[in-house]
Amino acid sequence: MNNIQKLFIICIFTIIVVGCSNDKSDLVEVKGDGLTYSEYFKNVDNLDERDNITYFKPVSLSVLDGILPPSMKNLFQALNTEQVPFEVHKESVFLVKSGTANETQHQLQISYLDDNSDEFLIISVTESRDNPLDKYDFSNEHVDTVGNELRKELLVDKMPMFHQVLSTNSALLYQYYGYDESKNRIITIGTAANEIYTYYNGFVYHVGYSFKGDNDELQRDMMITLTRDFILGGRSSQGTSYK
Repeated sequence: MNNIQKLFIICIFTIIVVGCSNDKSDLVEVKGDGLTYSEYFKNVDNLDERDNITYFKPVSLSVLDGILPPSMKNLFQALNTEQVPFEVHKESVFLVKSGTANETQHQLQISYLDDNSDEFLIISVTESRDNPLDKYDFSNEHVDTVGNELRKELLVDKMPMFHQVLSTNSALLYQYYGYDESKNRIITIGTAANEIYTYYNGFVYHVGYSFKGDNDELQRDMMITLTRDFILGGRSSQGTSYK
């Protein structure tokens, strides 16, 4: 092997090593409290029962591709802020890992917030080997446990997508991840929200939103379309699997 060939091999090796290290360079492990999940669907997806939790400091949406675990690569196309029905002042990505080295479960949260978090769109994507909606037929349920309207929509083909619409003065607790800068830790924030829940190709999708005018039917239909496009728009032809 001559010197030119050796130099070529060294260069290729360096590129591979640097490329691999850059993928996770934006992930910084931090302390955290709590988990986020659907209060209504937790009895079938058990996402409130995860253990061995690892939290990571939130990152900018601009580095999303660099922190995604292999199972989520090419999974979806992040929304352009112009698609969000309010003025977005902050967008961030949270990654939470649970389970063991042999069976790891990742949860990704993409947050779109206004300047004081009164208006928000939160999209959560969690690996799940099994479809929780196979465990119980929610099609015959028309209200959730506090009386808010539960609508069955279609994601694709016969796959259901459920829309919890705030239609009473009560609401199930909706939680999403936040970051406490002063303590450098992940927290969970509880509030009320309209929610969308579905399962597709190895992932549970849970969306929460609240903004001015979100009680308008056109806006609600738009959120269903937005969610559907998020899930289906960026998907590759091959399904993904739970590690």
